[in-house]
Amino acid sequence: MPYIIPPARAVLDFPAAGPEQCASGPVLVVAEDHPKLQCVVVPLCAALGIEVRSATDELGLRRLLSSWDTIAILTSVEGVSQDGYNVMMRVAEYERSLPVLLLTGREPALLGAAEAVQEMWQLDSVTMLPELPEIGELAEFLCNAVRLGEERRHTATRVRRGGSRKTDRRLVEVAA
Repeated sequence: MPYIIPPARAVLDFPAAGPEQCASGPVLVVAEDHPKLQCVVVPLCAALGIEVRSATDELGLRRLLSSWDTIAILTSVEGVSQDGYNVMMRVAEYERSLPVLLLTGREPALLGAAEAVQEMWQLDSVTMLPELPEIGELAEFLCNAVRLGEERRHTATRVRRGGSRKTDRRLVEVAA
């Protein structure tokens, strides 16, 4: 049986976050480095026109969160490089409505803790699943994230032109 992804290329590397990189379109930030994610997420995102960036540390995550091109975050509660709780806390600092796909595993205590963190940081768009969803469900999540990202950028542009509030990724000040 032929491989869809040749075995020599089965594990793809995500580009790391760096100040010199500019995205050419929507960006999915992956804060987990499991090989299965690389094999499934990268080809799907390429087909959807979404760039995948890796946030292997907190500084990289902060850089990517400050970009208007970031449309969603994919992370795991038990992440190797960063755990999902820390990632959710960082998302709350920048954009509470940014979609997060949080892989919780099958442990009820981890799910309960994740729900508590979501409530504590008042995050609007956290999808919690025990494992990476089927490709159709993942594609739907990503397409919705692209649509929401376009709406955020459109709103920010409109607000900047009208001057009714200061807008950057950290909505610091809202004028009356």
